[in-house]
Amino acid sequence: MPGTEANQLVPPSLEAWHVEDLPPIRHDPARARELLNELGWQRGADGILMRDGRRFELEMITYADRPELIVIATAIQAQWRSVGIDLSVGVVNSSGIPRKHLDGTLETALVARNYGNIADPLGVFHNDYGDGGNGEWGAMSWQNVELPGLIVQMMRSTDDRVYQQGAQRVSRILAEALPVIPVAYYTQHTAASKRVLNFSFDPYERNYRIAEMQFTEP
Repeated sequence: MPGTEANQLVPPSLEAWHVEDLPPIRHDPARARELLNELGWQRGADGILMRDGRRFELEMITYADRPELIVIATAIQAQWRSVGIDLSVGVVNSSGIPRKHLDGTLETALVARNYGNIADPLGVFHNDYGDGGNGEWGAMSWQNVELPGLIVQMMRSTDDRVYQQGAQRVSRILAEALPVIPVAYYTQHTAASKRVLNFSFDPYERNYRIAEMQFTEP
């Protein structure tokens, strides 16, 4: 959906964690091809890049719990193909991603990470990046010496200024290093019939508030 493309992990709705002055993302296949060429990758007869006799082939796994992930993975597959990368897409159980992460066999994965389903996303960041960046749903084989200390400081402090500064610094580190690449922000859609009165939506999806609603007469 236009306007949902992400230039960082956290959307604008979580103001403490969203860095306002980051530039928007760019789609520049020509520059991508130049960079790959500089690294020694040459286009083969079938359009796939080759180096030292090996094709540029990668696997991306995702899961069907969120059907939009498969659609997005297919779009990424086509984009990567345009620059010469042969990306296969596989659908697995969601538990397969952290399992392959931990045993070191994960190449790429497309996941949905919700930072807005709890009041404070700090705990999610701690799980993903608290050990430097290599949590089960965080980055893979990436470490940052500053990040764990920042997160611990935020968890121990009751000072709002410490929290705000820490959140901005954590988000900026992740946006600059890109140990994981944000693709799009998740948008929650809700719909209700005109016959339904007193409808309201709990953004944390903890309560559907059914007792507060009623139907009008047809």
